[in-house]
Amino acid sequence: MKNAFYLSIICIFLSFPVSSVAQSRKWANFNAKNSGIPSNQVYSVLIDHKGDPWVVTLDSGFAVFKSNKWTKYNTKNSILPNNGIYTIVEDRKGSKWLGTFGGGVLKISGDKWEVYNTKNSGLPENFIYSIAIDRQENVYIGTSSEGLARLRLGKWKVFNMKNSGLPNPKIPSLLADHNGTKWLGTSAGLAIYKNNNIMPAGDSLLPISGIYSLVEDKKNNIYVGYKYAGLAVFNGKGWKYYCQNNSGLPGDNIRSVAVDSHNNIWIGTMGDGLVEFDGKSWKVYNSHNSELPDNNIFHVTVDKYNNKWLGTLAHGLVIFNESGIKNAGPVK
Repeated sequence: MKNAFYLSIICIFLSFPVSSVAQSRKWANFNAKNSGIPSNQVYSVLIDHKGDPWVVTLDSGFAVFKSNKWTKYNTKNSILPNNGIYTIVEDRKGSKWLGTFGGGVLKISGDKWEVYNTKNSGLPENFIYSIAIDRQENVYIGTSSEGLARLRLGKWKVFNMKNSGLPNPKIPSLLADHNGTKWLGTSAGLAIYKNNNIMPAGDSLLPISGIYSLVEDKKNNIYVGYKYAGLAVFNGKGWKYYCQNNSGLPGDNIRSVAVDSHNNIWIGTMGDGLVEFDGKSWKVYNSHNSELPDNNIFHVTVDKYNNKWLGTLAHGLVIFNESGIKNAGPVK
């Protein structure tokens, strides 16, 4: 009788779907103590064309997770010109472009590493905030105080406040959209590069404030993340503006904006955690209501599995997927 009872319990247990008894983890955190990440100040993350994550830090170089292990690179074991890295992008050939804060730009093409700086190139300064690459493989580099540098077919050209309509020489963010228009997020608002010139852009009602993130969604809307003034969206015809006072944004200090495969918008804030926006409703993830260890998020990138890779101010790399993390390199 007892054996029959236990057998019935086992049958009932096995009758439930696997998903109800064994769910994938939704959060993972990698830092300088539990992984090969060199620092807990992660400023940017790139998932390359092979699916390998490149994690760059503000003070200790960068690390790559490949072949099931982390490899660190810094000024001591490589030709990386500075350990402070603000941005990393990949071009169509798979080369990585890293913008350092004091050492210029590092280009990595397989085993070939090249450094561009004020001494060996047309870069106007070595403090780099942002990099964007268009479909013609032109490279646009936003600097800290000397405007925009363009590298085209091996030739450099610099656009600043003296020779263009650039509203401010500090360019924390850049975007090359599907039409070939280059959007510049400056410390004094938005500008566009078009027809070999730069001019202020946006609506007169938009904030004249620092822009730290620019992204284009799957419907070609342009999202503008302001450091202290919320979020603006351009749909090709007009603008919408969201801030803490008129929306579900928990705060106005936005550092990063990314888009997932469902065209949901993911916003990294400084001090208020991670925000999801589906065009109508807002959802906030923070250290009080989730496993997010740090409400200060420098960077958000979304991979093809909708994993969100978050670079934080003091807790390293966070990986999150509300449906369960999938195929994310270091996550076992």
